[in-house]
Amino acid sequence: MEGAQGMFRWVVCQLDVLRKCLKVDALRKALKCLPKTLDETYARILVSIDENYSQDAFRILQWLVYSARPLRMEEMVEVIAIDTEQSQFNSENRLPDPRDLLTICSSLVTTISVTTEGDYGNSHQITELRLAHFSVKEYLISDRIRTGTVFQYDIQSRGEEEIAQSCLKYLLHFQRGVLTSGNLNTFPLALYAAEHWCRHFRALKAPDQASKLTMQLFQGDAFQNWIRLCDPDSDFERTNMKKNIRSIASPLYYTSREGLFEPVSLLLEKGADVNAQGGYYGNALQAASLGGHEAVAALLLEKGADVNAQNGGIYGNALQAASATG
Repeated sequence: MEGAQGMFRWVVCQLDVLRKCLKVDALRKALKCLPKTLDETYARILVSIDENYSQDAFRILQWLVYSARPLRMEEMVEVIAIDTEQSQFNSENRLPDPRDLLTICSSLVTTISVTTEGDYGNSHQITELRLAHFSVKEYLISDRIRTGTVFQYDIQSRGEEEIAQSCLKYLLHFQRGVLTSGNLNTFPLALYAAEHWCRHFRALKAPDQASKLTMQLFQGDAFQNWIRLCDPDSDFERTNMKKNIRSIASPLYYTSREGLFEPVSLLLEKGADVNAQGGYYGNALQAASLGGHEAVAALLLEKGADVNAQNGGIYGNALQAASATG
C-alpha cells in the first residue's frame, strides 16, 4: 500500500510542476528531466524555493513537523513574523495574504477546512495548514536529507528548540502591555505559545538559550499574560484575561509544576523563595511532587524546601500529597 501511495504522491508532485509550465517548450523540457523518486522530487522542490523565502519555508516546515497540534493559517503567519535575529515578534513581517504560505512551500503543504466547536456550542470553520503527505514529514526528518543537496533544510537538529524559543519570543512581545479579550484576536499565536511552550521546552537536551528567555518572561506583564492566557492550574477555564494578579502564584511555582528544571534552578539562584505559598497545590515542592517531576522536587529539597510546610494547597503539605498520590 505504501508503494502505491508513494507512486500516487509522485504523480501529484509532477503534475504540480508541469502545471506551472506556461509554454510548450518549457513543458517539453520539464518532461525530459522528471525526478525518478519522491526523495528527488522533494529535494527539487526545496531547491526551487526562492532564496528570499527559504528561511520562511524552513520555519513553516519545522513547525508543521514539530508543533503540538495542527496550526491555523493565521497562526503560521505569526510564526514567520517572529524575528529570530532580533529575538522578537515584528508585526510588520506578517504576510499580507496568508495564502502566500502555500506559494512559499509549493507542493509540500496544503490546507484543510475544519469545523470547530465554540465555547457556547456554536461552530465555525477554520483553515489549517498541513504537510501535503506523510512522506513529506518522513523525508524532512530522515538522515537522507542531511547528506543530500538540500542539507540546509535539515529541520531535525533544532526543531523543538526553535519552536520553544519562538513561543517565548512571541509571549515577550507582551512584556509592556496587558493582553485583553478585546485585542487577543489580533495575536493569533498567543494561545498556542502560552499553552505549549513548556512542552517544547521539556523536549530540549540543552535549553541554555531558552532558559534565558524564560527569565525574561518572568518579568513584567509577559508573565501575567502567560498565566491569563493559559493557567496551568486550571483544567476548565484555562484562558481568563481578567484573572486577578493577586491570584497568580510565583514563577517558581509554575516552573516547578511544569517540570522545567533549568528555569527552576535559575530562579533559585536569583533568590526565589523556595517555600513561597500560592497556587492550587500550595507551593513549588508540592506542585513538582504531584506532577511527578522528581528531579525538580529533589532540587527544591536541596535548596531548603520544607516538606512539612502547611499551605493553602489541596493536600496540606508535601508529605500528605505524596501519601494521597501513592
